[in-house]
Amino acid sequence: VLKGERLDLLKTFAASDAKIDLGPSSGGGSERTITLQLKGDVRPGTTSAIAAVLTDRNAPLTLPGALEITGPLPVIASSKLSLPAGMAIALLPEEFPAGYTFAAMLDVKNIDPKSVLRLACAEGVGAHPALHLGEQNTVGSLQQLSQDQLFLSYDTSAFPSGCSLEATLDNANSGRSQPFRLAHIIRLPRVDSFQQAAKPSPGYPSNGYQLMGSNLEMIAKVGWDQTTGIDVPGLPVPIPGQGQQQSLSITLPDPPSPRAPLYLWLRGESTGRLTTIGLSAP
Repeated sequence: VLKGERLDLLKTFAASDAKIDLGPSSGGGSERTITLQLKGDVRPGTTSAIAAVLTDRNAPLTLPGALEITGPLPVIASSKLSLPAGMAIALLPEEFPAGYTFAAMLDVKNIDPKSVLRLACAEGVGAHPALHLGEQNTVGSLQQLSQDQLFLSYDTSAFPSGCSLEATLDNANSGRSQPFRLAHIIRLPRVDSFQQAAKPSPGYPSNGYQLMGSNLEMIAKVGWDQTTGIDVPGLPVPIPGQGQQQSLSITLPDPPSPRAPLYLWLRGESTGRLTTIGLSAP
């Protein structure tokens, strides 16, 4: 797409290394499409002039060096995500927990020794870090395993919860790849203990339980299976002197078995997530 002024005055473009077709102008002559097809085997690095034939001009206007041939654009074809071990709460496809180091194998094409991998949230929030091939620092690493494979690791603390993390390969003068979605960053609650609550007075429900941990405000419902969730009655309470540690009171029917795992519904979700959280001794 050409953008400028009075582009409707252009009649034809001509170049020695390419066939150029002009599309109709739009926006009062401020925009115009062109289609360019290279002739023969034109090598990357080739530059050539373009001759522009204008309305009411006897001679074409020569634009020296207007056409520069680069190599093919880099491509991120696919990725394989490595999840942290020992996650207590099930993750959905493409989800990655915030605060952990992200690790992925990337299948790529058309990279060169100066390629740069740029990370960013599709929503335009959070950090916009970049890693060169072979770079390793305190927060990330990008290593080339073969001509078409890269291994990426990066600390997700720089990205907010809800971030749709994307990667773009940048070959500088050769152009950039299309953004490739790597994962959806999600903040999960951390449950350190799950106990039946003590009964402080007569009439206290026997099915009262207590969760201890952090980020417990993310929990909307709890249950013993994937479909039957019971609303959490209130917000977690900070535990004095223990930083971000919280306590959350919940109500549940008796577990179907002594070792039954708990299901958690995060806010905004309609299906419970299986966990490895089970009742511990009070």
